[in-house]
Amino acid sequence: MYTKLLACAKQVGQIVVGKDAQIRLSLACLLAGGHLLIEDVPGVGKTTLAHALAISRVSSVSVSVTLELTRLPAIFYRPM
Repeated sequence: MYTKLLACAKQVGQIVVGKDAQIRLSLACLLAGGHLLIEDVPGVGKTTLAHALAISRVSSVSVSVTLELTRLPAIFYRPM
């Protein structure tokens, strides 16, 4: 099991570069059967990490991506 997890982390790590700790924590969360909420500033690879986890060897992973408009820069969103 451990070798499969390392292979999965390596596979995701080829897509999401430089986020080894986040990859390990994400895998641990998914293996424990929990939900995973990825929060960070825009443009750091949250969606890429979610998609990489979904297509990796982790079975029965469902990915739901939502866009929170209130966190977009004012150039894209004008509060009323």
